[in-house]
Amino acid sequence: MKSLYVSAMIMISIFLVAGCQQRSERLNAPPQGEAFHRNPMAEYFDTMVTSSAHEDLTVADFHFVGTSDELSGVGEYRLDQLVGFFTTYGGALRYDTHLQDNKLVQQRLERLENYLADAGCDMDRCSVRVGMAASVGMSAQQAIKAQSAGLAPDTGDAAGSLMPPVMPGMAP
Repeated sequence: MKSLYVSAMIMISIFLVAGCQQRSERLNAPPQGEAFHRNPMAEYFDTMVTSSAHEDLTVADFHFVGTSDELSGVGEYRLDQLVGFFTTYGGALRYDTHLQDNKLVQQRLERLENYLADAGCDMDRCSVRVGMAASVGMSAQQAIKAQSAGLAPDTGDAAGSLMPPVMPGMAP
């Protein structure tokens, strides 16, 4: 009887210790816990990402939730980076998409316009349209040279392709 009591107390102690861990606010928190300090290099990467966003002035399909016109968290973060730029300088926000559903594309364009307007951008100086990135990017010759030097992914097959696959019934 005494061993049953001791075993029960040990089991209860284990459950209490295991069940009393402090939960993280983040759903995707690492199991070892979050860092208490931010890496000092993060500031430089934040600046680079914001500069890149200001260079190409683009949002894409992954900035939206699934097949809806709702902005994802990444989309809201991207637009928050661009609001200051558009408030100061105006310009055109480009939505780079491969969608064939014109109704969804129009809904997303309206969502982007509303987000910028709600954030305080003067929509007489700003516009939202479908288009590729504003930055020049890399020329085909530079891409071929980088690929041959091993600096770019091989895009010769479907698995490494940077372009979406052509589905049956779709024009390439």
